[in-house]
Amino acid sequence: MRERADTEGIDGTPVDDATDAVADEVDRDPAVVRAALGAVADEDGRVTWDAVDAELAEASKVVATPETRVELAARAVSDARDAAADAPDLDSVDARLTTQEERLTALETTVEELGARLQDIVGRTGEPGALAEVALALHDLREDATAAQWNADELIDDAESFERWLTTSEVRREEFAADLDDVADSLSALADAADRLNAGDADGTAWVGASLQARVISLLLADLAAELDDLREWTGDYEIEADRLADLRERHGALADRIAASAGDDWRDAHGDRVEAFEAEVVGLEPPIDWGVVQAELDAARP
Repeated sequence: MRERADTEGIDGTPVDDATDAVADEVDRDPAVVRAALGAVADEDGRVTWDAVDAELAEASKVVATPETRVELAARAVSDARDAAADAPDLDSVDARLTTQEERLTALETTVEELGARLQDIVGRTGEPGALAEVALALHDLREDATAAQWNADELIDDAESFERWLTTSEVRREEFAADLDDVADSLSALADAADRLNAGDADGTAWVGASLQARVISLLLADLAAELDDLREWTGDYEIEADRLADLRERHGALADRIAASAGDDWRDAHGDRVEAFEAEVVGLEPPIDWGVVQAELDAARP
């Protein structure tokens, strides 16, 4: 056993006492501090450097898992890319493939950073005064590695689904129909909100939420209309889906008008700037819509 020091004085301290001491010194949630220190406690419940060794071994396994999953994700994206090469040159195809390739690149960067962070933690093990920092760094590393694994698994599923979409016309039709169903459900919820607003059972904040949701649905409908054009160019037909989409757009227009008409001057004076700011940021978006931009602006505009 190598000799170590800890000038913070928590080496050998019970987890509860160590948590109190560290939480007073760092800007972290005490529950996170306790979890991090508990992971480097011995059988007697005392925080020790020796327990860090065991946690490092586990952390190495946790970091290795997303590395493997990202390799599998890369293969799935590559297979989808190969399938896309046989598809027509359509915006809906290019946009989906580009999104998946960007997600893969981000994951590969994350995995590299996880490995570098692990090595940095190893290098700090035993460093005087660093026990708490190492414990917290290990906790954060585990959390981020788990998130990376989840994101890689999600990308694998999405890439495999995309490949099926590319190679099977019936899958494309089923997925488009499911998207129409989702919009129909969203419009039903929007109709409920419009009813409450028109009946005077909601306030200005509710009006903002309904107005923003109505604008988001308009973007969804525009995206679906562009995708429908691509699908019809690809394989023709889609008459039933085209009729459904037209009905949804008409229904949406009526609901948007009702929501706009429900707002008095007081609501517009108090909250109208949020709706106007959101509209200003998304008005120039064209299909295929960048939903990351929409979500960020939506989060900023909500009361």
